[in-house]
Amino acid sequence: MWKTAELPAATAQLAWSIALDVALALVVIAGFSLLAAGHSLALAVLVGGFVALVLLAVWWWMRAALGTSAGHALLGLRTVARSTGMPAHPFTGARATLNVRKGSDPLRLVPAVIELAPPTRVPQRFSSPDLELHFDDGSRHIVRGVIVVGRAPQVSSRSQRPVAVPDFSRSLAPTHVRLEPNFEGVLVTDLGSVAGTWAFAGGDPQRLQAETAVTVPFGTVLALGSRRVRLGRPGATGTGVAA
Repeated sequence: MWKTAELPAATAQLAWSIALDVALALVVIAGFSLLAAGHSLALAVLVGGFVALVLLAVWWWMRAALGTSAGHALLGLRTVARSTGMPAHPFTGARATLNVRKGSDPLRLVPAVIELAPPTRVPQRFSSPDLELHFDDGSRHIVRGVIVVGRAPQVSSRSQRPVAVPDFSRSLAPTHVRLEPNFEGVLVTDLGSVAGTWAFAGGDPQRLQAETAVTVPFGTVLALGSRRVRLGRPGATGTGVAA
């Protein structure tokens, strides 16, 4: 945080800085005017006035943007606003002129040591997009990303993964259900199947409304027509699916 007390003030040198700025400006103006005086006195006056305006604009910009000038640079000074410690337009608000050779420079970044608190252990969460499908016939599928399950599933994008499941009873629709694993569980969407999709998660079975996504916890058993599938995390222990 900016504190003027932390930076030694050098206001006594401000007058010397202004004198140097004026002297240097007069030298430059006189030099250009003498060069133009060889043509005519009027041109010398015009050139001198133009150079003076340019030097005034440069001085104003240096003081407003950098808090410095030619005189400030020679004496090692910087003028900043007292409220912010940053350069501001000259002659506006309370200002402080600082000796940056002996004290701190508010515009110079100084690296400082940062002490970090030790890392806090958090419970491990399932971060893999993989999902394990354990079907009632004992078959297992570990699939990554969005999964479409059915007798002959059709996917709508390259990011979806089809999982074809044999079903001689034909109660399983060709494209029956979409599964999207996330941190909380699995987002299940029945894709308008005739037999519907039922979820068994430890309580009464619940039929999912068609085309409506519902998040179910890992370990949930889905009834897809006459077939059953358990939704699990790869590597997690769990029971099988009753046929």
